[in-house]
Amino acid sequence: MKKNKNLFIIKLICISFLPMLVCACGKKDNTPEFSDDGMLVKLSATPKDIEEEPFTYTTNIEVYSDGTVKIYADNFSKWYGKDEPDVEELKIDDSELGEIKQAIVDEDLYHLHEDVGNKDGISGVEKKLTVYTKSGEYSVYGINPSNVKFNKVYDLIYGLRRDELATYILYIEDIQKKGSVDDIGVTIEDSCEKILFDNSDIKDIYIEDVSVYSEEEDEDLHEDNTSKYKIVIELTDENVESLYEMTKYADSMNYVAFNLYVDKSLNMILYTDVPIEDGKIYSNSDYTEEAAENAAEMLVNELK
Repeated sequence: MKKNKNLFIIKLICISFLPMLVCACGKKDNTPEFSDDGMLVKLSATPKDIEEEPFTYTTNIEVYSDGTVKIYADNFSKWYGKDEPDVEELKIDDSELGEIKQAIVDEDLYHLHEDVGNKDGISGVEKKLTVYTKSGEYSVYGINPSNVKFNKVYDLIYGLRRDELATYILYIEDIQKKGSVDDIGVTIEDSCEKILFDNSDIKDIYIEDVSVYSEEEDEDLHEDNTSKYKIVIELTDENVESLYEMTKYADSMNYVAFNLYVDKSLNMILYTDVPIEDGKIYSNSDYTEEAAENAAEMLVNELK
């Protein structure tokens, strides 16, 4: 009787744990299928909280199911190139493609925690790995990740074309270094190219509608009834007095001229025939509202 009771207990335990065993097995076998076409996996690396702003951007590696590999950079804090950054396109063979797939499956990236970064680090390089399957995307990321499974797959893909990637990064850094040398932003200079005011002296740049006229003015002079806008460069409070001293003798016979530069390139010439007491320098040219907004926005983006 006691033997039968023990057998009953064993059967009960087996029945109780059977669903858990089935679920566990199912989870292991339920590996998503890779996409037949399009992107297979994407790596990205972005420096976080670093002081060298010209080098803050994201490097990407995209691997496609046909073996195509694309290397490119984006998300620049500021891009110094004249055109969009080049995209480097390479090829890997079927065995390398199979090696990537096998590593993803073996390391079971689908079931890792989404954030595998070093919790103690607030600066460093954030790495991200995204796998594309028929059932959706799976992303794992982290700053200075120490997860063995993640790093094994990431380093495998990164290392397949390490030399080409290193060459591409040097190409991007060379453009950034050369561009940052002349990156001094907005400056207001005199005719001798002496800097009178720089970025730190400028409080704001915006546009102002100057088409408003007084009731005494002849309306025939404004028969086109179009709005005219000027760009306004407003200096900080500390520089109001300095600007006034420079312009206090300005009149219709004695203009005071300024040159507005952006990264050492002449952007526009400014002048005034009246003393400036409020710290605001107006553009000489009139603009449409859209053109003024675009010009002002460009100048604001150059302020540091």
